Amino acid sequence: MPAFTHVTNLWVFPLRNLHILQLGMIGSQAQISHGAEVCIETPGVSINMYVDVANFDCYDMIIGTLFIRKHRVKLDFLKN
Repeated sequence: MPAFTHVTNLWVFPLRNLHILQLGMIGSQAQISHGAEVCIETPGVSINMYVDVANFDCYDMIIGTLFIRKHRVKLDFLKN
């Protein structure tokens, strides 16, 4: 079970079939081993949704393009 789930009290469940997540970097390959139902809250949005859970060394979370477009997420790297 992913270590962060103990800290966050997040209930996760193991997936029957593990999936390989290949990121666009050399040598980046992680297994999606668990799933969870979570509440995602951002300014103006509070939704419950299913997420895949995997262990990453350098990332807290990877948000997909479909979620970004659907919820009109605007990334402002200049102002953080």
